[in-house]
Amino acid sequence: MEKTTVGERIKALRKRNGLKLKDLAKSLNCSVSYLSELENNKKTASGSFVFHLSHILCSSSEYILAGKEPHDSTYDELYEIILSHGEITHARLFHEILFSLLAFHSQKIEYSDIVLKELIEKNKNNPTPATEKSIELIKEVMAKSQKTMSAIGPIIKKGLF
Repeated sequence: MEKTTVGERIKALRKRNGLKLKDLAKSLNCSVSYLSELENNKKTASGSFVFHLSHILCSSSEYILAGKEPHDSTYDELYEIILSHGEITHARLFHEILFSLLAFHSQKIEYSDIVLKELIEKNKNNPTPATEKSIELIKEVMAKSQKTMSAIGPIIKKGLF
């Protein structure tokens, strides 16, 4: 079932990560009641809060706010989504978008690396064309994500936003 509200997505991500409400609240330095109100759509969170929440829950700000992954949207859509969830300057907004993309690609590389290692090990014992093709595709995805991260990293470090 697709999660249609911000609160439903936060709750589903929290549960997927095996976190209790109190543990997540402690990680975010907020009260359990505030987090509960977010999950029940009684409160809205600031852009920076959602940004930190997304990292703890291994997700993206865009998914939490709009149910989309970063690669599903244009920068204009990202801009509107983040801007609609709290007052934020254009420079800060761009910075948050870049950090979200960086985090997304970093997580994609980490996950791909785990899967790749498992496939390589599996392929040693029982090589198949399908496994070899999967290994090639994962390496391509990792290379593209690394290229994106290489482009974004210096912009963030130099503050060119």
